[in-house]
Amino acid sequence: MVQKAQEILSYLDYTSLSLTDNKKSITKFITPLLPLLSRGYEIAGVCVYPTQIDVVNKLLKAYRLQRVVVGCGFPDSQLLLSTKINDASALNQLEIDEVDIVLNMGLFKAGKLDMLFDELVAIRAQLPLKKLKVILETAVLSKKEIQQATEIAIRGGADFIKTSTGKNGGATPEAVAQIAGVVHEHFESTGQKVGIKVSGGVRTLDQAWEIRNIVKEVCGETYMHPSLFRIGASSLLNDLLKYIEQ
Repeated sequence: MVQKAQEILSYLDYTSLSLTDNKKSITKFITPLLPLLSRGYEIAGVCVYPTQIDVVNKLLKAYRLQRVVVGCGFPDSQLLLSTKINDASALNQLEIDEVDIVLNMGLFKAGKLDMLFDELVAIRAQLPLKKLKVILETAVLSKKEIQQATEIAIRGGADFIKTSTGKNGGATPEAVAQIAGVVHEHFESTGQKVGIKVSGGVRTLDQAWEIRNIVKEVCGETYMHPSLFRIGASSLLNDLLKYIEQ
């Protein structure tokens, strides 16, 4: 179990996206990572609101892990495109590595797929130096819609497909398998690998390992690396520590 916990830890995007996030709370949030990092454990990244990234960078300046922020209308994506573009441009200037955005569900559910694609392309163009994760919010999508949304996100420039914001329900094994299938088909036809990030409701090592096995089975062993597979979570760390600190 210790080896499993260490592997899952290496995929973890340790996440705090609370209404009340502030310097004090983020400092407390980051503190449990410091002894792990100093002992050589690998953690994929830390995900916060843009307003808190300076705190994260200061606390983790000695360590190399991905700095991830959310933006461009997170978590509902209901902003003007011009506002999203301005936000993306500002995010591109921050000391971060990745940006997580939400697919515009309003456009998607209305069937305005060309507009949706154009929006993704416009946001992608403002983030040339960053990886872009596109959140599908799979809990509000049917199986067919998950496939369609994944395909649009990939065509629009996503480096990762992410399941959920955690604000409207979490990821299910079925949704992860559906995304993984589309990602694998895309690789088979183009040779391009698009990452998968699972978030929302993953709280235990057993849950994380089940998700890991789905991605491995569908996409292959090469996806068992944080450059292609992530788990976005906050409380998951507490469960992993039960095994790592034994």
